[in-house]
Amino acid sequence: MAGDPAGVRQVIWLVGGTSEARTVAAALLARGLGVVVTTATEVPSALPDNPRLSWRPGRLHPEEMTAFIAREAISLVIDASHPYAREVQESARRAATRSGIAYLRFERPGAGLAAAWVCWAASHEEAARLAFSFGRSVLLTTGSSHLAPYVQAARQTGLPLFARVLPHPSAEVACQAAGLDPACLIEARGPFGVEENRETIQRLGIGVLVTKDSGQSGGVPEKLEAARLEGCQVVALCRSVPVVEGVHSTLDSLLAALDALIAAGRGNAISGSRG
Repeated sequence: MAGDPAGVRQVIWLVGGTSEARTVAAALLARGLGVVVTTATEVPSALPDNPRLSWRPGRLHPEEMTAFIAREAISLVIDASHPYAREVQESARRAATRSGIAYLRFERPGAGLAAAWVCWAASHEEAARLAFSFGRSVLLTTGSSHLAPYVQAARQTGLPLFARVLPHPSAEVACQAAGLDPACLIEARGPFGVEENRETIQRLGIGVLVTKDSGQSGGVPEKLEAARLEGCQVVALCRSVPVVEGVHSTLDSLLAALDALIAAGRGNAISGSRG
């Protein structure tokens, strides 16, 4: 498919939050589509330079999303937010439903963490209990949200807690609000290779690493290998159930679904969502 059917301009809202958003954006632009990318933070994400692409940094609250769709004349939503950002996904899906437009979800598959030194946790509270049960210092690599259970567990056990987060003011505020010792805050932007992770583990004397299963391109295999080489226990957070059926895990699958919608003149129809 090239261009817009029947001369109707198609503008796609691409909900960002992963490195794959850049690839998806480039593929949409190659099809002659307009693209509006949103990201929760103002951290640059190396998006394609194209006059048909615009970037809107800053978190959109659920009540703002429907107005955003109307204001930007959005004809279809492609959600490529982080696999663990279920609230964002649900809000974007509901906004698409209210606006009468299609919603497609793109989510990279998990990294398949089947190693013997990986313990799974269904929640951050469970992950915190597990991480500090080993009696060793903990490195948290799950971002700046949901810090409170880990800070509380660190205080209760007297064990060191370090958190590696994006170098962004919102992350600093979240860490401060959770009560994390500023000296235990590591501000850095990935992806991190095996040796970088090993250096951090060695320098801080880390015994337990907490991660999300963010997928192959999310830096998880490198964390796992570094942990193996350094004798670290890994605690991994399980993914929750996706908010829609038929989640696309490859670019080809996503684009095929998109092309089918537009070719059928359904750019403004609900597709693949639950009421």
